Amino acid sequence: MLTALGITYSIIVVVVAIGCWIGSALGLPALWLMVLLSALNAWLMPEDYMARLPWWSVFVLAGIAGIGELIEFATSALGVGKLGGTRRATILALVGSILGAIVGFFVSLPIPIVGPIVGTILFSGVGALVGAWFGEYLEGTETKKSIQIGLAAFVGRILGTVGKSMCGAVMVVLVVLLAFQ
Repeated sequence: MLTALGITYSIIVVVVAIGCWIGSALGLPALWLMVLLSALNAWLMPEDYMARLPWWSVFVLAGIAGIGELIEFATSALGVGKLGGTRRATILALVGSILGAIVGFFVSLPIPIVGPIVGTILFSGVGALVGAWFGEYLEGTETKKSIQIGLAAFVGRILGTVGKSMCGAVMVVLVVLLAFQ
């Protein structure tokens, strides 16, 4: 239904989708939140409203979110594993990445809008680097090799976040197109 209320609902759907995409860049499981909210939209929104997303789109969004998670996981794990990193280094890179993302978010809050996103991504990579390095250090790996594995974890984490964010951007475009059809 093309009414002021229908247009308002469409705008809300788009703003929520963009918020989820930004949340994903901050390291939150926000792409899955976008899938959940899209399912609620398809279930609860009256059929004649323009903002109602079709059920097939929920499944497509879930598929894209799954691909984003696979990209993020694969690039992060391959970064450490390619250079022969240990399981401990991989786990500590993940833990360091999460802690780095949290620290990066708060450290970069004074920079409006872009600061928390860039800070979270950058500090997440640095946390992965430190975690992987520390994991290798605990295993007794020589320092040069530990640093190389840490750098691989950094690059893998950054590439994974970028890949997942690109999947999130595709999801947002799909939601925008469907919310205003």
